[in-house]
Amino acid sequence: MLKIIDWQTAHLNNPLIDLCRITLTALSPDDFQKELESLLNLYYKTLIEHSKGALKLPWENFEEMKTAFEHVFPLKVVLLGSLLGMEFFVEKIISPLPESEKPAARVSCEAKLHSYIHQAARYAEKWYSEYL
Repeated sequence: MLKIIDWQTAHLNNPLIDLCRITLTALSPDDFQKELESLLNLYYKTLIEHSKGALKLPWENFEEMKTAFEHVFPLKVVLLGSLLGMEFFVEKIISPLPESEKPAARVSCEAKLHSYIHQAARYAEKWYSEYL
């Protein structure tokens, strides 16, 4: 039986949690809005192609995977957002930058956090409104 192992944290994991982390940290809010659908599609096709049927994916099709991503995303925003909301964490991220670039980087981190909180709220409303 083929398994996917998350070696970064050395445990079996939902691959969408990693995908959320990657999209949250690597994409600008604009790129997230413009490119998310195509990135999710590429991710799904790549998993299908490389598993070659040896790995049973937890989703029957792309739409199910996308729905699962939207369910996981708010949780990952809460976890990652709590770090981005901490000043010392942001300072650690931007510490390698020249002093002249740090103010813009702080603003960028804040804008990214706000954008993803709003996206997480949209997903939460879409999927969890009966519980809110």
